[in-house]
Amino acid sequence: LDAEGFETCGACDGEQGFQKILTEQPDLILCDVRMPRLDGLGLLARISKIEALAHIPFISLTALSERADLRAAMELGADDYITKPFGRKELLDAISRRLQKHDGLIQTVKRETVLENAWMAWRMPIEIESALTNTLNFVQTIEAQMSEDSPVALAVQGLRSSANQLAHAVQNYSLWLRLRFRPRGESITGSELMPAFERVKSIIEEMARASAWQWRREDDLQLDVEEATVKVSLPVVQRIVEELLIHAFSHTAQGEEVILQGRENTRRNTYTLEVTYPQIYGEEELPSVSRGEDGEKMLHYGLSLAVVNELADTFAGQFAVLRDDDGNICCRVVFPIKVLEE
Repeated sequence: LDAEGFETCGACDGEQGFQKILTEQPDLILCDVRMPRLDGLGLLARISKIEALAHIPFISLTALSERADLRAAMELGADDYITKPFGRKELLDAISRRLQKHDGLIQTVKRETVLENAWMAWRMPIEIESALTNTLNFVQTIEAQMSEDSPVALAVQGLRSSANQLAHAVQNYSLWLRLRFRPRGESITGSELMPAFERVKSIIEEMARASAWQWRREDDLQLDVEEATVKVSLPVVQRIVEELLIHAFSHTAQGEEVILQGRENTRRNTYTLEVTYPQIYGEEELPSVSRGEDGEKMLHYGLSLAVVNELADTFAGQFAVLRDDDGNICCRVVFPIKVLEE
């Protein structure tokens, strides 16, 4: 077996074999039925009672005269057997079959686990949103029955604000899942996400002012937006502006300036939307929205930027988080624009 490229670990008796199985956790066990101290049947019986070991493929080596032991081994859960004497090819074929079958079972379990986790990931926002709807309805009932100068009015107001914030986060998570795990090449469902050519100046400014009003930051918001016709639907533009400003306002203090700019580049046929705000991160630390290994860090800095990243990617745009010359943070989204025919 060593000559065939297998990594092997041997034992001179069943007890020693059992201890090595516990420590080595092998991919396959090749075991003689007749062994000193602990025979093959006793070893198999022990292994089958241990959850962490019971799944390991077990091949029994037995003589033709030991058929009763062979039946007992198969009843205990042995996966295969080889009768002695046996040839090299017979042994290698049996090992190969067991390993391939075992790998197939592992892959099946992994797929089922992934599907189960995915179902939970999709189902969880629905459950939370349902509970939040009930919570907000209860809050509305309480508000209708109490006066403005009630001692609990401020607490109820805070409860409503927190519930709305959580509801928005749940909606963001649902949208992020929908975009992030959309099968490649599958069309986007929902009229709000369908590509369209839209003029954006007024919708950007209206959404920005509404967001600033919600955060009571009207005096902190500076707008400098040019008109352009982008290849993105207005609801998507609204959502991107909203999420960028939510991130900026939630990471800055009252009185700190937040600048929203929109610039058309006819030479590159792009429209750049930028939100700039004072630095709040360390010199080497920026909000990250990259995929792969940085996915966990991306979520750490909030779903707002994660949603913006996915929306930009869905519509052939680009998203980046930069630091300008003054050390301010700049969240930049670049969209394709409508090319005017000559």
